[in-house]
Amino acid sequence: MVIRHEYVARSYAPIKRKGLSIPCFCWDSPDPLTHVSCGKRQRYSRFKSHRFWLLGLEDEANHIKFHHINNHDFNSADEAKNAAQGVNSAVVKEVEAKDKVKTPPALFSLGDLQAYAADKWGYSSKSVLETMQHLYDELHVTSYPRTESEVIEREEFDYLKAGYQGYMGLLDKDWPLSNPEPREKVVVADAGGHPALIPTDKLADLSTLKPKEKNLYLAVVERTMLMFAVDQTYATQTVKLTDTTGEEFVAKGKQIQEPGWTELVHQMPTKDVILPVYEEGQVVPVKPVITDDVTKKPTRITESKIIKQLAPKYSLGTPATQAGILDELITKRKYIEVKGKKRELYPTDAGRITVDFWQGTTLTDLKSAKAWQDVFKRVEKDDIQAEAYLKKIEQLLTNQVEVYRTKQPEISIAPPERADYATQLFMPELVCPKCHKGKVGLVTRTANSGTKEWYGCDNPKCKFSLPKVFFSQALDEPLIRELCQLGKTKVFADLVDSKQRHYRNKVYFQLEPKSKKLTPKFT
Repeated sequence: MVIRHEYVARSYAPIKRKGLSIPCFCWDSPDPLTHVSCGKRQRYSRFKSHRFWLLGLEDEANHIKFHHINNHDFNSADEAKNAAQGVNSAVVKEVEAKDKVKTPPALFSLGDLQAYAADKWGYSSKSVLETMQHLYDELHVTSYPRTESEVIEREEFDYLKAGYQGYMGLLDKDWPLSNPEPREKVVVADAGGHPALIPTDKLADLSTLKPKEKNLYLAVVERTMLMFAVDQTYATQTVKLTDTTGEEFVAKGKQIQEPGWTELVHQMPTKDVILPVYEEGQVVPVKPVITDDVTKKPTRITESKIIKQLAPKYSLGTPATQAGILDELITKRKYIEVKGKKRELYPTDAGRITVDFWQGTTLTDLKSAKAWQDVFKRVEKDDIQAEAYLKKIEQLLTNQVEVYRTKQPEISIAPPERADYATQLFMPELVCPKCHKGKVGLVTRTANSGTKEWYGCDNPKCKFSLPKVFFSQALDEPLIRELCQLGKTKVFADLVDSKQRHYRNKVYFQLEPKSKKLTPKFT
């Protein structure tokens, strides 16, 4: 969604004169996404693990354990023991048996593939979009990538079925074509624009693909071919008990009848749990079982979770635009850091300040963001006039900025310290020994925390610097000239280190030939 930021420019000027600067662009998907990514940081920082106890029941005759239906926990073992006193039997309240079917996973939409690739390989959503765009635009081996669809039409199904053996060759598999008929939830009369992400009838030459291209392409091929596999079928059993105090406990059983498609992709099967035959009203002799555990730290939000769950939940853009927004928040605005193969998201100081600055406003309210996105979709369909929509956005932003004319935002961390830098060049000029473009001089940094000085290059792209004191020896201009022009100093007649040890006619300083790092040398 594109917002006319100039609408609030006039209102923003007084805020700037107060010395405040708005730390994010005015209302767009990046702002709610920043809040989603950074806003729950207090849950992690304030988390403290604590121990708790659980009460369960065991059918001793059959060695079947029942857990509390609500996972009720206790603060101490004694509290759990008191609750278990006198419990030696329970009545079967309910018995339920069902036959269930697990169909192959849905065809990939762009968002699904981005989430899958983030979890499996740690790929960013932007890199997945760019790679799939290349496979579509340049190589013509996959369908249009910017799709939110998980269905295809009969025409696509027919060519995929006809080329089944060719796709099996790409996967180096010999899966049987067990389900040759179109699946009702996969093949539809009208896919509504672009179909799901599928391979085209042109087979890729795998030897020419880069590793990321190959991984993503084969993932799309494999996911597509699974629609021709048979379903997994299994039976479930659920038994509920009520003890003498009225508390309910449950045990669940599961037995795989036909592994189906899960066997093809080597999905780890769950171990069969077969319950004995119970009947409603049956009295079961039981014994209380007390176990302990500790609370687990909340899991970090990942890029996969943003794309797969949170962004769709609040209508924060499309998978294609989300990729660009996340990349902007990470690489340009630097509100978020990405760590680990799972691409866990961590807020930076800039991200924390942004969330604190806008806390409690419409700009980070996820329900409001969803409502405005829903209205925007109506604008796209011409149900609402675009100009009327923009006027409402203008008024919203103007009102919000008006509040910040007088409001002093509560920031939980100190903003970065401002500092001024000045360089006093040597005369005559001294050429930098590292970049050979800039000139060397005395650099002074002035900030509220104090003043610091060192020698450095005035070329912004050059990182050459030398300290004012090294090895307890003050470095003056003549010594700096020696180092920059000759690469080393003369041997010092008497040098004293920080531990008051004397080195007479033993030490000189040298700039390392490549790094230009200053090091002491001994004769």
